[in-house]
Amino acid sequence: MSLVGAARSTKRRMQGLSPIAGNFDGFVGPGMAGWRQGGPSGPGRVRLFFGPHLVASAVANLPRPDLADLGGLCGFFIPLSTIEPVMKKLQAQGQDEPQPFYVLAEDDRPLPGARATMAPGDLKTAAAIAFAVTQLHAAYDAEDNA
Repeated sequence: MSLVGAARSTKRRMQGLSPIAGNFDGFVGPGMAGWRQGGPSGPGRVRLFFGPHLVASAVANLPRPDLADLGGLCGFFIPLSTIEPVMKKLQAQGQDEPQPFYVLAEDDRPLPGARATMAPGDLKTAAAIAFAVTQLHAAYDAEDNA
């Protein structure tokens, strides 16, 4: 399947599916993060895609104090060290076109939230900028609380 065909297939798969209780926060620190509410059978699972390419999967069972009303253990984090090898492989295969990052639940429903579109070679730069912004926010918050 061509890259365009795969992208169309992904778009068709996402159309008509309602969002679920969760959010893709995008770059947070040295990786990508968000949250997904679990169900009676346990924590939710999520899959991170770059265009039509599966990059990683995660269990949403990390502490999220800001979501204590959902039980608090519904966060997920996918480190840059997990994402980067996939991006390098795509780049080596000549796939340099910008694509969106997005997250799907195990039942293919999309998580709302951040949309980061970039070329595979831009990953480290985007992550570095996001990490710097996170650090600045933390510094401003610490200053405000002093």
